[in-house]
Parts: sequence; structure tokens; C-alpha cells
Amino acid sequence: METIINKYVQTKDLVKEYQNAWWKNYFKKGIIVMSIILLVSIILFIQCYIKYNLINVGFIALIAICVLYFILLYLKKEKAIKMELKRYNALFNNQDKEIKIKLQKSIEIEIDKNKREIFYDKVKNYIETKNLIILLVEGNMTISLKKDAFTKGSYEECKELLNNEIKGVKKCIKHGKN
Repeated sequence: METIINKYVQTKDLVKEYQNAWWKNYFKKGIIVMSIILLVSIILFIQCYIKYNLINVGFIALIAICVLYFILLYLKKEKAIKMELKRYNALFNNQDKEIKIKLQKSIEIEIDKNKREIFYDKVKNYIETKNLIILLVEGNMTISLKKDAFTKGSYEECKELLNNEIKGVKKCIKHGKN
């Protein structure tokens, strides 16, 4: 297995990007369910109003609950991003830090001469965003690889390695602009 190296400077923008992607992935099922409930509630409310000229309070309440869910989820996500940025500032003293990630028999992460090793069996899946490949690790942790920062190997080789090494990966989850 050939070693793949990804080396980049971690910035606040990248922190925001991987946090947004993680939140979209983690709450994807809830968002889909609530979107369906919202859509059905709106349709039933309109039908009830057109057919019987009634304003059904139950449908209004259901619509309000769905809208409230999305508002609270958004606020919670924004709070989590702010918290992650505070952690980032505390760890790195408001300075962008260089991160080096080696993918070989395991994933080795190096920041300021501190090294950590994660084995592929701890990685559940990965997400692609505009700039990043984000590994979803057990314990709701993430490891970010910058797509244009491979110093050894390439983006395509990295994806091939991840698809071969991550057990049970069905396919990568792609997110838009993030």
C-alpha cells in the first residue's frame, strides 16, 4: 500500500466547512422526515381550507412544529460551529495550523509535532464538500483532508484507498457548496 500524504493549513473557513457538512450528515434523516411532514401538512392544510373553507388548527400546529424544528436545528448548528471555533482558538492561540495526514496502513495525523493514529476500522464513512474529504470517525469525530493539498498521491488515489479500507462504505456522501 502506497502512502498518501495530505498537508494543509487549517483555517477557520475550513473548520466551518467541515462542521456544516458533519451537521448535514448527522441530522440528514431527521431533516428528511421533518421536510416530508411539513410538506404533507401544508398540502392537507390547503386541501382542508379549499374544500371546507376551514382553518384547521392541528395542521397549523404541525407546520409550526416543523418550522420550529428547522429553526432550532439551525441555531444549534450555529452554536456548535461557534464552539468549535472557540476550541480551535484555544488550541491554536488564534493561529492557523499546519496539519499533515498520512494515509497508509492507518491514518496518522500530525499537528505541531504531535501525532495521533486512527485505524480504518474506526472510520464509518466519508463526506465530500467543495474543498474537503471529511472522514466520519466513531465518537462523532472528523478528520479533514483538503482536496487540493496532496503532497504524495492524489485526490483520486485517496478516494480509492478510502473505498477499499473503510468497511461497509456504500458510497461517499456528497454535499454541495458548504
